[in-house]
Amino acid sequence: LTSHRSRQLTEKILSNSDLVIGMQPSHLFPLQPLQQAGKLELHILGEYCTISSEARPDIPDPFGGNRAEYERAFTTIARCVDGLVEHLRIELGADSGKRSK
Repeated sequence: LTSHRSRQLTEKILSNSDLVIGMQPSHLFPLQPLQQAGKLELHILGEYCTISSEARPDIPDPFGGNRAEYERAFTTIARCVDGLVEHLRIELGADSGKRSK
């Protein structure tokens, strides 16, 4: 991740997207008008957590925390991403290559 840099979400990025996954509801709030217009699907990553006891509406940001907090966040994110991938596999179907809406 040493080459990774955060960047602002732009109209260009959104114009090439139909799904946006946020870590917390506040990340998606500014995009709700696009969702209401049917142009974008919005979800919180925590919706896809594969362990129900960890499923939560948001994933706490460990910024400024200790190593254990970062490791907990990583573990939760990894499990949620696994759940998201599985959800997308099911939604897209094994062979279709197209997203059902």
